[in-house]
Amino acid sequence: MYAWSAATSTATTIITTTDDDLRLVVGSLAAGAVGAAATHLGAALVLKDFRRLSPLALTTVLGAVLGLIYYAAAREFVDIWVLFLLWQPAVAFSLGKTLTGVGWVAPRLASA
Repeated sequence: MYAWSAATSTATTIITTTDDDLRLVVGSLAAGAVGAAATHLGAALVLKDFRRLSPLALTTVLGAVLGLIYYAAAREFVDIWVLFLLWQPAVAFSLGKTLTGVGWVAPRLASA
């Protein structure tokens, strides 16, 4: 709930009007990133594996990119429910990858 609140607050601070595409894009990216990072950091409070920079960065970037769905919804290219349908499972997937210790890089490349 804190992550959602932080993301919403970020979006409403940046997006003062939907007439400005730049503010809408920046607000969408920022809100997605803040929500994903806050979710990841919440897990980091109790789980040591979440306290590394690379998983946090990947979760945050993934959240930011999928946060652009808000822009698409504001422009009526997609319905707003698509944001929740895609963003939440993607962030959960990133958290799950961190939790299981399965990195984003192939094991052979990671050990090189």
